[in-house]
Amino acid sequence: WTTLKSLVEAGGTVKLTNDVTRNVDEVNVDEVIEVTKAVTLDLNGHTIYGYETGSSTLYNNTPIFSVYEGGNLTITDGSAGKGGKITNVWGTSAIYVGGTDDSHYGKATFEAGTIASGGVYIYNYGKFTMTGGTINTEGDDSGVVVYENATFTMTGGTITGNYIGVDIKFASSTFTVSGQVNITGNTEHDVSLVYYKNTFTPIHIDGPLAPTARIGVWTGKDVSGINGKTFTEGLNGNGSKANFVSNNNDLEVVVVTNMETMSGELAFEPRMFITAHQATFNGVTKYWATFYSSNNYRLPEGSQAFYIKGDDHALYLLGDGDLIPDNFGVIIMSDTDKIGLDKTDQGCDKPGDNKLKGTNSSTPASSLGSNVYVLSEGDGGLGFYKFTGEIPAHRAYYVE
Repeated sequence: WTTLKSLVEAGGTVKLTNDVTRNVDEVNVDEVIEVTKAVTLDLNGHTIYGYETGSSTLYNNTPIFSVYEGGNLTITDGSAGKGGKITNVWGTSAIYVGGTDDSHYGKATFEAGTIASGGVYIYNYGKFTMTGGTINTEGDDSGVVVYENATFTMTGGTITGNYIGVDIKFASSTFTVSGQVNITGNTEHDVSLVYYKNTFTPIHIDGPLAPTARIGVWTGKDVSGINGKTFTEGLNGNGSKANFVSNNNDLEVVVVTNMETMSGELAFEPRMFITAHQATFNGVTKYWATFYSSNNYRLPEGSQAFYIKGDDHALYLLGDGDLIPDNFGVIIMSDTDKIGLDKTDQGCDKPGDNKLKGTNSSTPASSLGSNVYVLSEGDGGLGFYKFTGEIPAHRAYYVE
């Protein structure tokens, strides 16, 4: 540890040739590696432990690397397997980057390897860039915490398996993305957004996002306060709605027009939910419902869409069963009684012989014809039965 500390603090290039562990009998603030110069650290497939096994509680509030004014730390891994790792005691950052103002701050860049327990803490005015590698604290901590006036730029790599992936703390925090980034699979939230003074602190998109890039987003505000408020900046020409997924069960990500810039940005709106009813059909007990909308929707895992051919009244799977095109009546079979659907720009082919019609608003069956049939469970089990009441919005039916 003493050798590692001395070499990193001297600056230049440092390459590990073995694992390194902070000594339990040397616990004091001096054992933090203070980075005040430009240095590149090659993990070379090895691990830096910020604690000794069985003694980790002694290192609370003691980061491994602390990067301040003049410091420019680059962490990479030149080994074939990129298996190098930096891990600290639970609840204490592995890497701490900070400063005092816009002219006096430290910088850190993460290129390869894994940052494990402790994650990265970007304090006031600090700047952290992630171009590759993985941040995974195994559910213990936040992967990256972005504090007041701090900047996090991510152009590649994966942030997963953390309590919160990216925790944006203040309206003055800056979070910028581009390239092949993946912030999904974190146990509580992926990216925790800040809503302040009736607006979101946006996720800046300053370059093209790869088609396979995925970023989960979450807000604790209810929809009455955030409906239509955009949380991205720079989406046009750089990405699409498919790059972002909602961590909120009741909210979906939608594209809206930013009236100030007249560009398409992302916002939250209430997710479409359909209530299904349990019934047994052909010996299979599932939850069933009909659906119809003027928009394209994607079904969640565990649900499939079917249509009815007019000539034989049999059920046919619609495409792969996960997409429902606009203005097309379907029957949904699901594993759950509350089915959440997400709007999508993607559609699927519409068979021309679908017997099902539908309505986008509550409609009296009498206005549709004398023989209107809706899905329900009667004496003959699950099927379509003649109906004379009012058909709810976004439900399908057929007329003989």
